[in-house]
Amino acid sequence: MVVVLRHPPLSSETASEALRVALGQTLARQDVTLCLLGDGVWTAARLNPVVVRGPEIWKHLEALLTLGPRVVAEQEAVEARGLGQLAGGIEVKPRADCFDLLTAADAMIVY
Repeated sequence: MVVVLRHPPLSSETASEALRVALGQTLARQDVTLCLLGDGVWTAARLNPVVVRGPEIWKHLEALLTLGPRVVAEQEAVEARGLGQLAGGIEVKPRADCFDLLTAADAMIVY
C-alpha cells in the first residue's frame, strides 16, 4: 500500500491525516510506503508548526520512521523547494521512480 501526500503540512490537517493513516496501516501490519510528492515534500523538512499555528506533524513522521516503513520524497520537488536536509531515513528518488512505485502499488490512498 502507498500513501501519497501532495499537500504542504502547515496549511491544513491533510499532512497530519496522511501520516496518521500511514502509521495506522503500519500498526495493522500492512506493507506501507509513504510517498511525498510536490508540496508534500515539505513534510520531510524540519518545520515549526507552532509559529504559524499549524498542526503538529513531526511526531507522526518520527513514529512512522521508527516503525520502519519506507518513506520516499520526490527529488525534483525537493530541489525545486530548496530543501537541503530532510529527516533521516527518507529516501529521495527521481519523479520517474516515484511514479513506478505508484503504478506497482496494490492500493493507494492519496492526500
